[in-house]
This record gives sequence, structure tokens and C-alpha cells, in this order.
Amino acid sequence: MVGNFKSVSLIIQNLGFLGISMRQMRRRLFIKYMDKNGEISERWISPTEVLGLADYIYLKAFCHTRNAERTFRLDQIVEVAVEVQKE
Repeated sequence: MVGNFKSVSLIIQNLGFLGISMRQMRRRLFIKYMDKNGEISERWISPTEVLGLADYIYLKAFCHTRNAERTFRLDQIVEVAVEVQKE
């Protein structure tokens, strides 16, 4: 999906999820992320900032899977879901 028109709609969809996650009690996101080698990893993250730079849009987040701050290219996120809170 990277580099074609389908990725644009995925970016827009992801931005919508990010806005919900960042506003609603800092819920974590589950993402599937494709690295530069095409490898897919699954991560639990807490978004902190969306950065629009000259080349791509990036998501800064705390990665609970790696237990460290990470920066993700938004167009490399291939799946996203908002954590469901237990009642």
C-alpha cells in the first residue's frame, strides 16, 4: 500500500484514529508497522505527537512493546486499532 493512492486514504484513516486516541484519555493504539525492509511488526503504542516534515508524516509515540520512545512513518502503519477500556 505504500506509495500509491490507497496509502493516502489509510493515512487519513490513521489520523482520525490518532486524534481519537490522543484526546480520549490517552488510550493506547495497537499497530502493525512495516519497516524499511518490508518486515511487519506488531506494537502497542501511546501517541505523543504527529509531525509533518518535508518528506513524510511521522508519529512520535512511546512503544510499550520496545519500552522506549519511537518515531513511526505514518504511511508505514498498515493497521491500527484503539485500545478498548475495561469497565
